[in-house]
Amino acid sequence: MENPQTLLIVFGPPVAGKRTLARKLETELGYRIYFDDIGEDFVRQYFTPQAAEFMPMVSRLRRLVFEEVAASYTRGFVICTVWDLNAEADLNYIQHIIDLFEEKLWKVKFVELTASLGTRMRRNENKAENSPDEILHESELLEFEDYKLNTDQDFPLQYPHLKINTTNLQLDETYQIIQENYKLLSSTV
Repeated sequence: MENPQTLLIVFGPPVAGKRTLARKLETELGYRIYFDDIGEDFVRQYFTPQAAEFMPMVSRLRRLVFEEVAASYTRGFVICTVWDLNAEADLNYIQHIIDLFEEKLWKVKFVELTASLGTRMRRNENKAENSPDEILHESELLEFEDYKLNTDQDFPLQYPHLKINTTNLQLDETYQIIQENYKLLSSTV
């Protein structure tokens, strides 16, 4: 019997809609969510990001969470990340995640979100009003423009990959595109 569990890795630049989409998947399908910065926020309580212990502890925490979820009966899991497609370390991190879940026979799928810089700037301003803890300063948002955070028809892995430009889409439209392509199952099925 085929394992219906799905790992959905959602990536793209900051403020492209990853968190909002993940929360929609959680609400609609009961999927669990992991935001890459959760581990960093937790470890920051004990060490500064410059401390030698910081990244090793973040890595161990992520691995523990991923191993436990992969071994669970959770129907779906969403990992939201900002992935520098030119960085070998980032690719290795993604491959490591895939390996942990495939070992437990999960299906792995990718959703890549993109949006124009202007749209992301406007969304970031709106977040300042509604979720001030999640905003980036304009300079931080611009710093990410130095990295390759979206593909140019050069997705480096052999897994289902769906690229969605959210510049002119509402959340429900983005969700519908994903459902039409991936037919994700609810955790209540």
